[in-house]
Amino acid sequence: SKVCIPYISRPSALQEARWFLGDHWGLGFPVVALALLFAAWRAYGRDPGAARSVKPEYEPPPGLIPAEAGALVEERAAPRDVVATLVDLAVRGYLQIEQVTTAFGDTDFMFKRLKPVVGDPALKPLEVFALARIFHDDWALNLRLLSEIKRDYDYSFPAIREEIYRTMVLDRLFSVSPVLVRAVWSGLGVAIMAAGTAVFFVEPQWLGPVSWPLPLGI
Repeated sequence: SKVCIPYISRPSALQEARWFLGDHWGLGFPVVALALLFAAWRAYGRDPGAARSVKPEYEPPPGLIPAEAGALVEERAAPRDVVATLVDLAVRGYLQIEQVTTAFGDTDFMFKRLKPVVGDPALKPLEVFALARIFHDDWALNLRLLSEIKRDYDYSFPAIREEIYRTMVLDRLFSVSPVLVRAVWSGLGVAIMAAGTAVFFVEPQWLGPVSWPLPLGI
């Protein structure tokens, strides 16, 4: 009599690929993220094409104060943009900037208001807001040292920065605040990383076991 011995045939390359994808489907997250980023870049990130040659501009667009120009170039408002605005106000006669020596022998700079700014039609609301934060909202101060402004950073600069973004959105220089854009993309990145971590280190109970039938040949 003949004895039949059961055996398991070698899986095909297609079956091995299906098993690999079933066990490592989380590898598709980076591919999906890359595809989404590429689509967003093509829709919003590329500079518009031009049929004519580009002419360099050596001056900022008209109507921009230094704080707006700096934030527009870097897509981020920095303290030096506020200082540049103060220097611009000094050039226009609203402030006097004087180099002084402190009691400890250090070099500092004194900012002095020369004339009222509230209600001045030559000033933009953003400039008045920045001065109000630096010299305090009640305008009780008339002199401020640069070192004092630096120490008062948490009170003055965050509010000025948000006002810069809000003004630029209203003027349609930004479609939305750059802070919001960075927060959204950072949140998406964290979510993708968390999902990838869950795939490789946490048992995905909601998926159930992923298995494929083995062919038996007799």
